Amino acid sequence: MMKKENRMFMLLSIAVMMFLSLATTQVQAQTFSGQAIGVLSTTTTTTQVGAGTPTVTAGATVRLADTTPLPPRGGSLSAGVLTASVNLGTAPVTGTLNTGVIQTMTSGGNGTSQSQARVAGLNLLVGTSLGTNTITADAITTNTMCVCGAAGATCTGTTDIANLVVRSSTGAVLATFDGRVTASGATLFTATATSPNQKTTTTITIIANEQTRTNDNGDTTTDNITVNGLRVIVTETTTSTMAGITTTTTTTSDTIIAQAHSDIDCDAVIGPTAASATISGRVLTSKGRGLPGATVVLTNQNGEVKYAVTNPRGYYRFADIEVGEDYFLSVKSKRYVFATQSISFTEELADIDFMPTQ
Repeated sequence: MMKKENRMFMLLSIAVMMFLSLATTQVQAQTFSGQAIGVLSTTTTTTQVGAGTPTVTAGATVRLADTTPLPPRGGSLSAGVLTASVNLGTAPVTGTLNTGVIQTMTSGGNGTSQSQARVAGLNLLVGTSLGTNTITADAITTNTMCVCGAAGATCTGTTDIANLVVRSSTGAVLATFDGRVTASGATLFTATATSPNQKTTTTITIIANEQTRTNDNGDTTTDNITVNGLRVIVTETTTSTMAGITTTTTTTSDTIIAQAHSDIDCDAVIGPTAASATISGRVLTSKGRGLPGATVVLTNQNGEVKYAVTNPRGYYRFADIEVGEDYFLSVKSKRYVFATQSISFTEELADIDFMPTQ
């Protein structure tokens, strides 16, 4: 009887030791990440006076239907808007974007990470002092996928374009495309125009399925890919001379339609992770409308800070936030003042809205 009890005790002790070892030792695993953005547009202006150092001024940034980055342990995120109508750029390079439904998603798990961005009903108007071009398409759909296989990590990407048409200000068709783009960075259209006095030069370039990867230093267990479904780059350069000093000003508008990113690590070392969830809500104006471009600040008890920027309808979202802690939520805005909110985060929280106090 004693021998049997001693044997059971030994087996129990071994089981406890194994459990403690697993609970405190990091394990080999796969990690996944990704992000998809429906529309991303930026404008910058560079000015150089004589031989002086160029100065760079950043304009407004437009970001629509951003899933935000997927946490390394995987899962899924999605975002979308029903329609969009926004102004892009500042003079002399201006633009107007109108779309139908924009849908984005990213996910990771079971040896695969994948992302998709789709923009329907594209109507992009880009103008310069030398002319205007209109770019339309029924849909732009970009997909990226990374997998762990026998040869290690592999990532691929494609872009499907439905009925793309580029027109001049007179309505003349400059370029068309319909189908799948597999070649990386295929140039669908490019043109340059110069003013009669040769003081202004404008260039427009439209690239499909532009692919970039981060150098992994030969590590075959990791891979990543970012694909821009359609990229429209418009640059205008003007020169003027006064008192023998030449001033050169270059304005660049860079608009990306349907961007998808995926990456994977087939041999990552990670430890146990705490439970997490999402905090989301909306920032409103004094009239109850969504406030775009406001910065929402999430601060935990240790003073660690995360930021989120509201979308064109005033919505914000924090993903992968550790539960079981207290947080402070505040809003930074040039136009309104908002009261800070204190929350005890124990589960998924939505509709944490902000109304201005003044």
